[in-house]
Amino acid sequence: MRNLVILSAALVLSACSHMSGDAALALVTSYEARLEAALTGQRVEMRRTSVVRTDDGSDGTLIFTLDNVPAGAFNLADMDSEALRSLQVAVRPELTGSGDIHYSVQLEFDGEAATTPFGLTSQPRLTVRPGETATVHLGQEAGDIYARFTLDLTTSVETR
Repeated sequence: MRNLVILSAALVLSACSHMSGDAALALVTSYEARLEAALTGQRVEMRRTSVVRTDDGSDGTLIFTLDNVPAGAFNLADMDSEALRSLQVAVRPELTGSGDIHYSVQLEFDGEAATTPFGLTSQPRLTVRPGETATVHLGQEAGDIYARFTLDLTTSVETR
């Protein structure tokens, strides 16, 4: 009888480890990025959305670019500039050991790693539960003049 109990326990443990070893996890991240600006005599509105599926543990960095945007949309001090800039956004979702989703977000001007949009001094890092929305909101307001950037991120965890 004792051997039967030990054998049963060993089979259960073996089955559990076999199931968890075979279960591959994937992160399904949806994002929506919005850039809105009301500058002197000019309005800017851009929106990007997507859903990206990555295997947990892989370098599942989501990268997109907002191209040819008036410089004032990133910094009101540049509102009178005729320069156009491109903002590169990189987001890396990671599943933590506690089951949370941790996002590392990097915002930089394309080809200009030394300068930062919106006066950022550090890159955003967010942690939420799976299925919850993490939001990065950056902006400048000066009465009717404004520049706003919003990035909403939601990740679910799927077993394959």
